[in-house]
Amino acid sequence: MALTKISTAMWNSVPHHDTHDFNVDDVLYVDVSANRVGIGTNNPDVQLHVKSSSDTFSQVRVEAGADGHDSSVAYSQAGIIKGISGYDDSADTVAIKYGTFSGSGIDINSSGNVGIGTTNPSSKLDISFSGGGDSIKSASTNSTSYFWWYRSYPKFLLSYYKFNGRF
Repeated sequence: MALTKISTAMWNSVPHHDTHDFNVDDVLYVDVSANRVGIGTNNPDVQLHVKSSSDTFSQVRVEAGADGHDSSVAYSQAGIIKGISGYDDSADTVAIKYGTFSGSGIDINSSGNVGIGTTNPSSKLDISFSGGGDSIKSASTNSTSYFWWYRSYPKFLLSYYKFNGRF
């Protein structure tokens, strides 16, 4: 199937292009009066509404054009980014952050380790506190599970180990 690019001049030559909705084969629908776009629906109820057919899943893909770049969705209010989610290339994690990728939040690496306050989680749950030194970690292997909390000042270490089902 060949795609046809619609130039601004072509679009402007359509009578009432700025006041009428348009529908492309019931796949793409633009509601001009409400500033809404529907993909797979001719009745979008939000600014971008994606609906799959009844027998498929729905997916939106955000893809960077090359390695070394992030792929993300930013959430903003009045032009200010309040949150971001997506792939953070510099940390090689999938992240949910307050503000930008440099903000605080949750990072999940390719091993499935979850970090809160760290972009490099070293255990299944790795929580690091601002100011450094304090951390909570939880991990397990086939025979050993552990949880520990370390506080740098005042010095404190609480640890819990379970080895072969025993404390």
